[in-house]
Amino acid sequence: MPHTTEELAAELTAIAEEDHRTTPLAHSEDPAERLRRHRLTARHGDRLNAIMDEHGWPTADRFGADGAPVPWPVEDPAGLDARRAAAGIEPFAAYTARHAPGAEPRP
Repeated sequence: MPHTTEELAAELTAIAEEDHRTTPLAHSEDPAERLRRHRLTARHGDRLNAIMDEHGWPTADRFGADGAPVPWPVEDPAGLDARRAAAGIEPFAAYTARHAPGAEPRP
């Protein structure tokens, strides 16, 4: 596992690139391709959760512009909380606060 900020930034960038590259598999007619995509996103989600548990949300000021993109980039910050609320998910600020460095570990 990466230990330096630069290594984490490279890993986060690779995750984002692989996620973007394989997005079409999610809509494939081939069940094996859809399963491959599902397993990939599960693995990426698990790794991203582990990174956030240890380092907090990956931001550009901590990981550089290339390391800040995550597999699910926020393109409309103003509408994010409304979409999260509609889905029954906590506000983004509360979510990121739980993953901030020094935050209490999740149950």
